[in-house]
Amino acid sequence: MSSPPTLIRTVLILCGPAALVAVAIDTFLPTMHAMATDLGVSVGEIQISLGVFSAGVAFGQIPSGPLSDRFGRRPVLLGGLMVFLLTALGCAWTENINALYLLRFLQGIAGATAMVVIRSVGRDLFGTIDSARLFGYLFFFISLMPVLGPMIGGNFTAWFGWRSVFIYMAIYAGVFLTVIWLTMAESLPAKDTRALQPINLAQDYITILRDRTFLAFAVCGIGIFIGLFSLFGGLPAVLTGMMGQTPAELGYLWATLMTFHMVAAAASGRLVDMIGIKNQAAVGVVTMLGGGLSFLALALADVITVSALIFPSAAIAVGFALAMPPITAGALANFRNMAGRATSLMGFIHIGTGALVVTLLGILDDGGQMPLAYFLALAGCSATLGYIFLIRPAPLSLE
Repeated sequence: MSSPPTLIRTVLILCGPAALVAVAIDTFLPTMHAMATDLGVSVGEIQISLGVFSAGVAFGQIPSGPLSDRFGRRPVLLGGLMVFLLTALGCAWTENINALYLLRFLQGIAGATAMVVIRSVGRDLFGTIDSARLFGYLFFFISLMPVLGPMIGGNFTAWFGWRSVFIYMAIYAGVFLTVIWLTMAESLPAKDTRALQPINLAQDYITILRDRTFLAFAVCGIGIFIGLFSLFGGLPAVLTGMMGQTPAELGYLWATLMTFHMVAAAASGRLVDMIGIKNQAAVGVVTMLGGGLSFLALALADVITVSALIFPSAAIAVGFALAMPPITAGALANFRNMAGRATSLMGFIHIGTGALVVTLLGILDDGGQMPLAYFLALAGCSATLGYIFLIRPAPLSLE
């Protein structure tokens, strides 16, 4: 009989796949101008491809949870990694913007399986507090990608061209496909044979949406994801366009920004033990509020410097790192037996919002920072209101 999984061993097994979507976003960011030039399209059209990828991640949440509840976490994760690998190779050889959109959408669906399965594994194996700790440690590893990814993507683009970035994504997926195949045991206690039946699935989603605790944490998370996807979708274009930064310079600036995020993520796993899930969520959303309002105030005052862009953005990144682990754990607290479906629904809500934000930023792109400033301020305000009126009064089980 195998021994119970430890928290640290679970972190080590899952950390690579946990960062899969981050790899696909963060290494991609410095390539946008080079891709636009090579494919003969505008930077705004390349930004839209990030929105298309995010839409794939959003829609991929819906089947991934029920599939993992029915067939197990391990096979669904392995399948997602394989599809991610193949679509990354397809992107590396594409010559057409529409083909890029299709491949990135499919790659997003594949990335969604990792997000859903990993959150579900956490709920399979651990209680609410320990799962919050697990998500905090995993967010630390995910936060390495915003630090390292733009530097990798920027330098690969400068040295070998933008196509090499997608080859890197394929290699990354291949490595962790092997790791999961060799080391990950199935965590699902019992496969649910009714998980894919349409009537039962609809009833389950209705049950989840009627849960006051799930709704409180998930709705507050919408504001958090508006902030995250606004940064990813808008800030690189502002830095490389309006501020004239090269892909390599963007990589180093982004690494500086995300170092703040990484430090906050590293603290998150222990902070939840000290102050609790709701209090940590409060610290995160207030930090994000300060960052969003500061960014808007500086933009309205026409303060246009790299520092004026980076430091308020760092507050947004820190707020996300602190808020999302407790928000994720809180939303799933009442659904140990339906963790996959609850995770799918929450992911669809959050990533769907992010996809819409990134697409709107691409459409509204005017070469300046004001669209980004408004979205960051909206993120902080909506997350704070969600915490005050929804999370604070919501019941929370710690089992």
